[in-house]
Amino acid sequence: MKKIAFVFLVILLAFTIVCCDSEGMKAAIDSIEIVNGELVVKYSNGSSRNFGRVDLNSEGTDGLSYYPLIDGTYEVSIGAATSEKIIVIPSSYNGIPVTKIADNGFSENKTLEQVVIPQTVTRIGYHAFGLCSNLKSIEIPNSVIELEDSAFFWCEGLESVTLSENIKEINPLTFSGCFSLAELNIPVGTQYIGREAFAYSKIAEITIPDSVEIIDGKVFEYCVNLETVYCEAEIAPNGWSENWLYGCQAEVFYGYKGTKEE
Repeated sequence: MKKIAFVFLVILLAFTIVCCDSEGMKAAIDSIEIVNGELVVKYSNGSSRNFGRVDLNSEGTDGLSYYPLIDGTYEVSIGAATSEKIIVIPSSYNGIPVTKIADNGFSENKTLEQVVIPQTVTRIGYHAFGLCSNLKSIEIPNSVIELEDSAFFWCEGLESVTLSENIKEINPLTFSGCFSLAELNIPVGTQYIGREAFAYSKIAEITIPDSVEIIDGKVFEYCVNLETVYCEAEIAPNGWSENWLYGCQAEVFYGYKGTKEE
C-alpha cells in the first residue's frame, strides 16, 4: 500500500529557496512531484523541469537518521551508521521522498569512503560532508539543484567528483581543501563560482563555460598543480573578481571553443 500511495503522491513545497528553472532564470521552487515514477520540479514562474525516473524501491543503509522538512519530505543524516564505509541513501523513508542531505549531516566522519545519492535528492546541505577525510568519490545526480557552502570542505581524500548538470551555483568553499581532487568538470549552465571553491586542490587544468557570470576571489587559491584554465568567454566578464586566480600560476586561455590546440 505504501508503494501505491507513494507513486501518486503530490508534494507541495512551502519553502522559498531560490533556484534556477530550465531556462536558467532564477525562480522559487513551488513543488516537487513524482509523476509516473519521474521527479518533476515546478517553479513559481510556471515553468517545470523533469529530472527523470527515480527508483521508488531503493533500500538504504541501516542506521541513518531522517528528519521531516517543512515541505513534508525528509532530510537524512548519518545517525548510527558511523562505521559504514559505503552509505546508500534511500529515495524514500516511510513512503515519503528523501530530498535533502542535512546540514552537517555526514560531516567529520573518518570512515566513510563512498556515498550513493538517489535521484530524489535536490539539495545537499551546508557542510554536509565537510571533513570526511576518507571520502574517495562522489557522484551528484542531476536531480540536485542546490549545493550549499562547504558541502565537501576539506575532504582530503576526495579523488573523483561528478557534478549534477543542473547545478547553477558552486558555492564558497564547496571543494576547498580537497587535496586529492585532480579533475573536475564545471557543468555547462553554471552561473556562479564562490570564494575558494576549489582552493588547495590538485586540479591541473579546468574549463570554465561561458555561462559563468560571477567568480569570487581566490577560487583556485594555492592550486599549485593548476597549469591551464580554458575560458569559453572571450574576455573575463565584469563579474569575475580580479584575484580569482590568487595563489596559482596557471596560464589562462580566453575564447576557448573546445579544441585544446587553439
